[in-house]
Amino acid sequence: MITEEAVWNHLRELKDPMFGEPLSVVEVGLVYKVEVDDSNVHIAIIMFNRGRVYIDAAASPIRQHVLAMEGVGEVVVECLWDKEWTPDRLAPTARRALGF
Repeated sequence: MITEEAVWNHLRELKDPMFGEPLSVVEVGLVYKVEVDDSNVHIAIIMFNRGRVYIDAAASPIRQHVLAMEGVGEVVVECLWDKEWTPDRLAPTARRALGF
């Protein structure tokens, strides 16, 4: 059975498309929430760039990465527009790497 913790850990392996190595989509604060219902996964993300090209570039790799996990059925990635990304969302590793 797939768990939220397993999905979060798996997402920590996915490098952020904007910042790249060594930062993951989790470390830069892109992933807001993960919910698991049986084998289905819902991931909510917050964008720091609201352009459509960047949203597609972020959401599609996240979806594909989680779909590759054993036991995962459907994956939905939702962009939250009512939440705003701020540098406060950066993990300590991201803060160091980006000079904050």
